[in-house]
Amino acid sequence: MDMDIERIAVVYRLRHFKGGELVQVETATNLVPAEGVSLISDALFFGAAIPAQWYLGLYKTNYTPTPTVSAATINALAVESLAYSQGTRPAFVPQNAGVGVVNNAASVAQFNFSATETIYGGFLSSSPTKGAPAGVLLSVVKFPTVKNVDATSRLEVTGGLTLVSA
Repeated sequence: MDMDIERIAVVYRLRHFKGGELVQVETATNLVPAEGVSLISDALFFGAAIPAQWYLGLYKTNYTPTPTVSAATINALAVESLAYSQGTRPAFVPQNAGVGVVNNAASVAQFNFSATETIYGGFLSSSPTKGAPAGVLLSVVKFPTVKNVDATSRLEVTGGLTLVSA
């Protein structure tokens, strides 16, 4: 039996600022890779441990996510951006936003860039360490448009997990 993983989604809302000015607002829907689907089903039905905290990361290569990507392979496949001033990946601080919806709208993740880079996508991981091939990858997304950032840029990322009943 195949699982319809398209009904589990993390929707990302991006706000791109340059020089303090809002230059773009965009929404993107992700892929929940097999590693994330397994965590959800194992936690629900087999009592698997759920990570206590989640973190948002960004990647800088033209990578299109596939179901086999994992926390161990995301950096080799997509190359994580490390060019932002925060010492770790920004925390995803969840809030209940309604039936089947959890998001971080009350505590939006911010990336304050320290160098020029091209950002293609983002991900949600259980590891706070930039560039670490550790933890669990719950979500990965290729943004609809490329983000050309520099030291005057900031990306604000809101993510929300949505579970939809068939």
